Amino acid sequence: NTIVPHVRVPNVPGGVAMVGQSGWTAEVMVEFGFERGLRFSGVVSIGNQCDLKVQDLFEYWGNDPDTKVILAYVEGIKDAKNFMEIAKKVSLRKPICIWKGGSSERGAKSSASHTGSLAMSHSIYQAMCRETGIIEATGLEDLMDLGAAFSCPVVPTGNKMGLVVDAGGGAIACIDIGSRLGLEVPRISAEAEKRIVTYLEGRVPPSANRNNPVDLVWISLAEAANIYTTALENVMPEVDFCMLIGYAQLKDDNLRKALSAVRDRFRKPIFWAAGNPSTQVAGTAMNIADGNPSYLFPDNAMRCIGAMVHREQFLKKVRAEDK
Repeated sequence: NTIVPHVRVPNVPGGVAMVGQSGWTAEVMVEFGFERGLRFSGVVSIGNQCDLKVQDLFEYWGNDPDTKVILAYVEGIKDAKNFMEIAKKVSLRKPICIWKGGSSERGAKSSASHTGSLAMSHSIYQAMCRETGIIEATGLEDLMDLGAAFSCPVVPTGNKMGLVVDAGGGAIACIDIGSRLGLEVPRISAEAEKRIVTYLEGRVPPSANRNNPVDLVWISLAEAANIYTTALENVMPEVDFCMLIGYAQLKDDNLRKALSAVRDRFRKPIFWAAGNPSTQVAGTAMNIADGNPSYLFPDNAMRCIGAMVHREQFLKKVRAEDK
């Protein structure tokens, strides 16, 4: 298969690799994924696997120092034992995220005619994912979202979430979704809360909650970088990662640099969800390209946070079993 001629994106190197059994998935991933802020180490449309198999690409990218995360659209698995051996070996080093086509009866019939893929029980496939550490994606958008998450140079080492928000309703949404994913939202220390309250006095409207979630209510966009980073710096030491829901424009280079500096200082990810998605499409893409997972809606972000936390739990379990 070849990518259709109209797909032209700048040749900017990155850490996302993609293999798809569909020219369409590869095409959309290259074009729209780039617009989303993803940067690629390689994209391959593999068709019916008549020569190379999906796991051959996993193995290649597993040994490629430029590849940080592997994405895949798979309709059929050839040589399941070999697939599982390679997938587990690679997934211990790098995340593998797969969107499986043909999970329904009708979908399986269509994939048989599309790529000659034999039907596999979806429950068996899910068991393979659990055994190998593969992360299941629910669709192409979810695959891109996961690519953005795992492009971050650091990962959550636990399940404790900090919330810094311009939108109280968004914080509630994150807490609700997080509880279903096994995430915790711990209270921060009285000392950290006092520092936040003191700094924010006169800068933002009064709020009943400055203790995780830190509700900023409404900030001066001109002071966004300083306000966000001060709140984050006081929350970060007591959590494993932070979720920030903001109205400020990520097209502002100074804001993105400030967020990246906090991330690098604490070695913990900062996830971003847009306060106003209609005005923040370009900014979220720029923030993703800087290594900060960014989303237009908090539920997309939370899904990816859950995947990252669960992957770390899987790795810890495997390492403990190997001792």
